[in-house]
Amino acid sequence: MWAISFLSIFMVFEISQLKISYDFDSYFAKNESFYQDFEKYQSKFPLGQNHQIVVTLESQVGIDSSFGSKANAVFAEIEQLKGIKKANYFSKISEFNPSNLNGGEKKLVDFKSESSFQESMQYFKSRSKIYQSFFSKDQKSVVGYFTIEKELFNLPGRDTLIHSIRQIVTSSKVKFHLFGIPVMRSIYSEKIWNDFLVFSIVSIALLVLVLYYLFRHFLLILIPCLTVVMGILWNFGLMSLFGFSINMISNLLVPILFVVGISDSIHLISVFYEKIQHGLKKEDAIIESLKEVGKATFLTALVSSTGFLSLSFTSAEAIKFFGLFGFTGIIITYFLSIVIVPSLLLVLDENFFYKQTSVLNQGIWTKVFSGIYSLAHEQKKKVLLIFSFFVLISILLIPQIKTSLFFTNDVKSKDALAQEFSYFEKNIGYLKPFEFVIRTKAESQPINLAFVKGIEKIEKELSNDSNFGAIYSMIFQLKYANYLLHQGKMEYFTIPNSEDKLRYLLKEISNRADEPLFNLNGKKEFYFASKIRDEGSEVMEKKEIQLKHKIESSLPVQVKFTGFGHVLDQSNKSSRTDIFWGLLGDLIVVSLMMAFLFKKSKFILISLLPNLIPLCLLLGIIALLGIPFSPANALILVVIFGISIDDTIHFLTHYLLIRKEDSQAIRSTLLTCGKAMLFVSFLLMAGLGITYFSDFEAISNLGLFGMITIIFATLTEFLITPILLDLFDPI
Repeated sequence: MWAISFLSIFMVFEISQLKISYDFDSYFAKNESFYQDFEKYQSKFPLGQNHQIVVTLESQVGIDSSFGSKANAVFAEIEQLKGIKKANYFSKISEFNPSNLNGGEKKLVDFKSESSFQESMQYFKSRSKIYQSFFSKDQKSVVGYFTIEKELFNLPGRDTLIHSIRQIVTSSKVKFHLFGIPVMRSIYSEKIWNDFLVFSIVSIALLVLVLYYLFRHFLLILIPCLTVVMGILWNFGLMSLFGFSINMISNLLVPILFVVGISDSIHLISVFYEKIQHGLKKEDAIIESLKEVGKATFLTALVSSTGFLSLSFTSAEAIKFFGLFGFTGIIITYFLSIVIVPSLLLVLDENFFYKQTSVLNQGIWTKVFSGIYSLAHEQKKKVLLIFSFFVLISILLIPQIKTSLFFTNDVKSKDALAQEFSYFEKNIGYLKPFEFVIRTKAESQPINLAFVKGIEKIEKELSNDSNFGAIYSMIFQLKYANYLLHQGKMEYFTIPNSEDKLRYLLKEISNRADEPLFNLNGKKEFYFASKIRDEGSEVMEKKEIQLKHKIESSLPVQVKFTGFGHVLDQSNKSSRTDIFWGLLGDLIVVSLMMAFLFKKSKFILISLLPNLIPLCLLLGIIALLGIPFSPANALILVVIFGISIDDTIHFLTHYLLIRKEDSQAIRSTLLTCGKAMLFVSFLLMAGLGITYFSDFEAISNLGLFGMITIIFATLTEFLITPILLDLFDPI
C-alpha cells in the first residue's frame, strides 16, 4: 500500500504535465496511401485552403460604401495579425486574382462615393464564381479568407490567433460568422477539455451516489472510489509519462474506467458481505471472496481489455491510442482492486460489517430474482420467440444502415459550429475542400495546346456544376498570365493560341508565381482545388469515381484525389473497416478464452450468444433511426461487447462452481450474482450516459447507444443465459 501510494503521488505529478492534443491529423489513417499522397501534394502545391479561416461580416440593410469601408478596415486589421500568411477579401481584388502573378492591377472596389461603390458591386455580380465567393447570395455580407502559417495549424498558437480575430470582429460591433478547418480544430480543442472536466466530476459524483445507495457507509464508498480514482490517475499518468496527450476519444476513458473499474470492487465487497453474514472471520471471508470472484474478475479484466487491445491495430493513431490505454487502464484498475480493496477491508473492524445493512442483502432481491428465474424457466418459448422476433427485425434492418458521413458529423446539428457551417453553405458558398491531381503517365508526354485545352474542358464542366465553388488550377494561371502579357485586355483572358506562347507562359508562371499549380519535372502534375457542397461521403465517392473515369477516358493521364475532404472521408471508411475487423478478432479471442475457461464447446455458445444479441439489436436501432454509422459508432460495438460480457463470465463462473452440489444452480446463481450484476449494469448505464451530454455527436451517440445496449445486455443475461443453461446443460 505504501508503494502504491508513492506511485500514485508520482502519477499525479505526471498528470499535471498532461496536455491537450492539437494534432487532429491523428484521426487520419496515416499509413494509408491516400494520406501519404495528401502530405506529398500539400508540400508540392501549398495552396493553403486547408489552413484557411473564413470570416463573414454581415450588414443588416445591405452593402453600402460605409459598411464596405468598415469591413475593409476589419479585414485589414486581421491581415496584420502575427500568424496570417495570406489574405483575400473583396477590397483587395484587382481585375483578377493578384496572388498568382505580380502586376500593376487596378483595384476593383472604389470607396470614393456611394455611386462608384455600387458600380463596383454591380461589376462583382456579373463576374465568375471567384468574385461571387466574396459576397453572400443576398448581397448583405462580405467574406474574407485568411490563410494561417502552416506551423500554427496543430499548435496552441492557432487558438490564440483565432481568439485575436474574434476580438477584432467583436469590437467592430458588426455581426460576424467564423469558420474554416483551423476554427473547427480550435473549437474541438476547447470542447475536449470541457468534456474531460465534466466527465471526471460527474463520474465521481455518480459513483459516490450509487455506492452510498448500495453500502450506506462512508468507508465502503471511499474504498471503491479510491481504487478506481487511483487506477485512472495511473493510466493518465502513463499517458503523460510516454508523451501522449488527451484528445476527443481519450476522454471516454474517464467514464469507462470508472464504471469498469468499480464493478470488480462491487462484486468483491458484495460477496465479502455474504461471507461475513454467514459467520466467517474477515480474513477467511476475504480469502473465500477472492476464491469465488477472483478468477471471474481476472477473466473479465482480460476479456474487456482484449476488446480495447483490438483497437490498437487500427490505422488511425487516435483510435490506436484509445485502444492501448483502454487496455492498460483496465489491467491497472483490476490490479489495484484486488490489492487495495482486500487490504482496506482487513483494516476495518469485523463488527463493523455486522452493523451495516447493504441494499444487496435486502430480502426484496430474493423475490425479484426468483421471479426472473420463474419467467426464464417456465416461459422459455415465449421469451425466445420475443427475442428472436426483434433479432430478426434487426438483421433485416442492418443492410439499411447509412454509412455516408458529413463534414461536421463530429458535432451535433444544433451546435454553433454546425449552424455556422449551414449558414455558409446556404448564404456564401461551399466549405468542404475538393482537390485532385492530374498526372501524366510518362515523363516524355508533351504538354501542348491540345492537352491544355483538354484540361480546360474538364474545368469548364466542373465550373458549370452548381455543386462546385470556384476552381483554382493552372488554367486560371495561364489565362491570367496571358491577360497580363497583353496589357490587361479582357479578350486575352484565354488560353494562349500558340505552342510558343504556351511554353513561354508556363515558364514565366513557374519562375514568377507565388504558388504554381503545376509541376513539369518528370511526370507532369496539375493541381486542381475547389470547395464542394457537402452531400455526404458516399455521394462524394461516387463523384470522384465518375470524374476519374471521365478524365482518364479523355486524356492519357492518371487522376489522384487528395485534400482534407478526401482524406477525412477515406480515413473514416478505413477506421470503420479496421474496427469491424478488430471486433471480429475480439470475438475469436474471447471464444478461445471461453473454450479454455469452460472446456466445453456448448459454453462458448452460452457465453457469446447473450452478448451478440444486444449488438444486433443496437445495429437495428441505428438503422431504424437513420443515424450514419461512423467510426465512433463502430467503436461502441467493441467497447460495449467487452464490457457486457463481464456479467456473463461472473454468472457462468459461479454457476460452474456450484452446479454439482446445487440442483437449483441457475436460480442460486441468479440470487447470488444477480444483485451485483444489476447494480453494475445500472452503474455502467449511468457512467456511459454521462457522455450523452457531450457536444460531440459521436461521443454523445456512444452514451445513448451504450445505455441502450446495456439494457439489452442485462435483459439477455437474466433471461437468455438461464434458458440456454436450462436447454444445453440440464443438471
